[in-house]
This record gives sequence, C-alpha cells and structure tokens, in this order.
Amino acid sequence: MKTVSETLKETILACGLSQFELQRRSGANRLSIGRFLAGTSGLSMTQIDMLARYFELELQPARRGRGRKEI
Repeated sequence: MKTVSETLKETILACGLSQFELQRRSGANRLSIGRFLAGTSGLSMTQIDMLARYFELELQPARRGRGRKEI
C-alpha cells in the first residue's frame, strides 16, 4: 500500500503543472512543494490539505484482512 506522501508526489508529478501554477491553483506554497518533491522537507498538514483538496484526494481506512487484531 502506498503512503500518503508517495500518492501525493505521484499526483503532483503526473499533473504536469509547474510549481508556480500549482501554488496559484491550490494555494500551497511552491517552495514547500519543491522541497517536498526533492525529498529535503515534508509538508505541513495545511499544505497537504490544500493539495489534497485541489486534487480531490481523500484518505480512507484500509481494509483489514482476517487474522489482524482490532485494537
């Protein structure tokens, strides 16, 4: 299963927008986006929310297989 970061990176790269244009459309800071894509920094929850909202991404609970204990 992909992490949230992996999914977000793939989505950003696949959209084909410049970091400047992505900032303009989503409101997320382009410098933060660049650092995130370069792997030198993470994103704040606010930045993640902005990008997820723009790309219409949402988190969903993972389906648990049999044999895993519920906590």
